[in-house]
Amino acid sequence: MGKRCVVIGIVGAVVVAVAALSLALAQEGGEGGGGRRWDPERMRQRYMDRVKEAASATDEEWTKLEDPVSKIVSLTMQPGVSGGMRLWGRRGMRGEEPQTEVAKAAAELQSAVDSTSPAEEITAKLASYRAARDAARAELAAARETLKAMVAPKQEAALVLAGVLD
Repeated sequence: MGKRCVVIGIVGAVVVAVAALSLALAQEGGEGGGGRRWDPERMRQRYMDRVKEAASATDEEWTKLEDPVSKIVSLTMQPGVSGGMRLWGRRGMRGEEPQTEVAKAAAELQSAVDSTSPAEEITAKLASYRAARDAARAELAAARETLKAMVAPKQEAALVLAGVLD
């Protein structure tokens, strides 16, 4: 009976946490009381604002830093580029067709894996995906080096902590 109470307590806590998170997200959405659909652009802008604040960048500094930071953020969101898991599925975060070369190659590879494609086709799609991913990783490394050269050491440290720089 003791284990049963613990399990019921844990389940109850999880339900309360999920409900609280749902309520917080609905309130954050505002406008109309029911909340809005998830907006990746809005989320991206909030992230960019946090990066600016973390780097203690003035408005003048941010006009120079915003484009390089934005490029890095875009590159790291591509499947497989930053070493993270591919969380958004074949069609991206909002269900649209993939736009980047990495996303296109990933979608083609996933399609080949899901179908009865011959091994040679899967091997070719895998090579295409790796080539696109490696090119994006090289572009990311170059973008990070460019940004690193533009910032003061304290800003560099803040950008490392924010995950923008390595």
